Amino acid sequence: MFNIDRNILETNSRRWNYKELTELISEAEKRLNEVAVRSSEKNYQSLLIDFFGKAILYSKEILTILYDGYPDGAMSLARELFENSVTLSFIERHKNDDTLLERYFDSIELSSLSDSIKLLLFLRDGASDKKTITDLTDMIDRKKRSHAAIIEKYTSNSITVFRKYWWIGDILEEKDKNFYGILKNTVWDKTIFKHIYNMSKHNGHSTIDNLNSNDVAISANPSTEGFQLPLCFTISSFQNICKIVFINDEINFSDIDNRLNKITKPMFSEIWK
Repeated sequence: MFNIDRNILETNSRRWNYKELTELISEAEKRLNEVAVRSSEKNYQSLLIDFFGKAILYSKEILTILYDGYPDGAMSLARELFENSVTLSFIERHKNDDTLLERYFDSIELSSLSDSIKLLLFLRDGASDKKTITDLTDMIDRKKRSHAAIIEKYTSNSITVFRKYWWIGDILEEKDKNFYGILKNTVWDKTIFKHIYNMSKHNGHSTIDNLNSNDVAISANPSTEGFQLPLCFTISSFQNICKIVFINDEINFSDIDNRLNKITKPMFSEIWK
């Protein structure tokens, strides 16, 4: 079995400040938990708490994977966290559009129903007794009816729900209904996110971003000292999500933000020249 020397892991832990990063993430979690009012209602507040919860979970998982010496695995989760960060930025910009929030929640429900149907079909295929098969069939039929109802709701409005970002609606042009379109229309003006998007395309290998005239050279090797790549993805995305959530709930985040910036600034300076 593949193992990394524990001394190397300890060195990486100190160099990339894993302990302090974990403590700061936990502190942010504690501050929101002290004031958060959880509700089953599908509104902007519940959406913020959901995104924040995922950010906390993903960040802790990524730091754990990194500490155990698997930066490529951490990179996969970090990309997903980055996508969540950009998606939340887009929703925050249009938070007063109730129809957008409704579509977003319906898109989540559609995905959940689809996954449930697939699982129930799998269980039914493996069932042997008649009652279990009948019960599973009834559950599948109910899920399918709910799924069809949501599709019908939007089909009547000429909205296609079979693409990932269909919930954007008519806010963006058809060609921009993708992750890159959301990125360009939200946080692209923040230089750091241009760099992060560049990294997401190339996974840290030395390259040049050819998206625009402001090219950025990336110089990091994920197989050796590339631990900073998923860390930068993670912390920058985590900070962005926290700022949106904490500003909405009027929670102080500046002290945590400043400490995170102090840790990550040296990492970024090593990645791009």
